[in-house]
Amino acid sequence: MSKTTPRASNPSEKTKSKSKNVPQEISSKRPVSRKHFLPPVQNHHQPRDPRFETLTSAVSEQSFRKAYNFLDDYQRDEITLLKTQIRQTRDTSEREKLERTLKSLLSRRDARIAKDRANEVLKKKKQEEMEKIKHGKQPFYLKKSIVYEEVMLINRRAEEIDYGGEV
Repeated sequence: MSKTTPRASNPSEKTKSKSKNVPQEISSKRPVSRKHFLPPVQNHHQPRDPRFETLTSAVSEQSFRKAYNFLDDYQRDEITLLKTQIRQTRDTSEREKLERTLKSLLSRRDARIAKDRANEVLKKKKQEEMEKIKHGKQPFYLKKSIVYEEVMLINRRAEEIDYGGEV
């Protein structure tokens, strides 16, 4: 061979492949292996929880409480059902489990009620301050300790009413 002939003129190299980046063609006549898995179908509709989603605007707790107020009724029914189940159960381990569940539900209910009371106190205080500002008084910004003291006082009064005067 002479040194003057270029390599590209060789006919055997032209039939190899057009480029190294082109994928290799595979015949459709070959059977598919048993290990062949189809790609998963993508579900484009994903449920979103607005509490954790950044797409939704800020949602007030009041609107949530109003929208899901029926859950309080469900919880009340569940508490009465648990109390009847505890009375009827003879198995001690099952009874303890039911009592723990009841205690958890009651504490959640009490915490929610206390939080609602605290929000009412805060709302009332803010309305009073707005009225005083409208009449020309200097604005007074509430401290958390003042709100906390009033909430504790109201909770104590509510407990006295709930338990018939015993604290």
